[in-house]
Parts: sequence; C-alpha cells; structure tokens
Amino acid sequence: MKKLLCTLALFFLCMTPLIAQDTISVSYESPKDAFVQKLMDFQGIFGFDVIVRTSHKNLPYKLYMVRCTDGKTERKALNEEIPCKMDSAQHFYFFAQAESADSVHIDCQHRVGTILHVPIATKSCILMETLPTKTYTLADRIPLMAYTTGAKFKMDFNGQTVDAINFCEVRYSKTHPSEWYEKFSIKDYIYFELEFQP
Repeated sequence: MKKLLCTLALFFLCMTPLIAQDTISVSYESPKDAFVQKLMDFQGIFGFDVIVRTSHKNLPYKLYMVRCTDGKTERKALNEEIPCKMDSAQHFYFFAQAESADSVHIDCQHRVGTILHVPIATKSCILMETLPTKTYTLADRIPLMAYTTGAKFKMDFNGQTVDAINFCEVRYSKTHPSEWYEKFSIKDYIYFELEFQP
C-alpha cells in the first residue's frame, strides 16, 4: 500500500509541470460581415474577437482590466462575482466607442458581459491587439486587448514639423503592455489580461 501511494504521489508531481507548461494560443479576428464593419466604422466603434485556445476544458479564469497611468498600474477583476470557466476555444469579444474627449465605453463579452465606462482621454486612442510576446502557458497573465494611443513622434509634412502617431510600432513590437510607458512613453492606457486560476 505504501509503495502504491508513493507511486501515485510521484506521478502527480511529474504531471504538475506538464499541466503548467500547456501552451495557450491567442488569435484575433475583426468582424467579417461587411455591413457590420461599415456600421461600426460609421459609428466610430472598434471591435475584435479574441480567440484563446488550450487543450484543457473547464479552466477557471479571471479577466482583469489593467489601467496604466504614468507607469503605475491598477488591476481590477471583471468577473470576481461570477466565476467563469473556459472551453478549449474561448471567444472574448471587445468593442470600444469614445463617449467624449475624456470617456470611453468598452463592452467585453465572454462567459459574462461587462460594460465599462472608463474616464480616459480618448483622442487618438484605438482598440488594439496585444500580439503575443512569447508562447504563453497556464501560469502566465495573458494580455488580450488594449485601448491605447500609439507611439508619438515628429515628422516633416510639407516642410513643417508635425506630431504623428505610429500604432503599428506598438502593435508589432511584441512588447508586453505593462512596458509601453517605458518603451513608448504612452502615459495613460488600458489593457485586459487573462489569468487562469489554480
């Protein structure tokens, strides 16, 4: 009996690192329906379907909104009261629309719907993919989406120096959103991250 218990304990100890190392894939899709896309464009709405895939089912998770202001972060769980479990392929739908110069309406649909009205400067901000910085595992906090401006720079336009913004530099930098203040001097932005629960 003692030998059987030792064998079982060893088996579970060996399996734990394998479960923790299960890879997670994240992909992005825009609305495919041309009419829906035109309607969203007309109303100034940004929208994405974020698909998270793993080989496991029924994984408990929390979705957080992270607000970064001048390099300081504040995290808020969006599904604290209603526990959620993820399928092997889970869709997270994000929509954002500026309500005014200093407020944005963000709608996030997953297992539960979350509607947020966030006080933030909306000029030159878009809903932006947070492309993977590495291969994610169940142990990671996985950024899914951001509401942000791009990297600001000066450029010559018809002989005058003007301010410009490069969104692609931020999007394709493969930099975690927590580092955008330091790397791109983006002072105020939001991102959403997924964290699996033990």
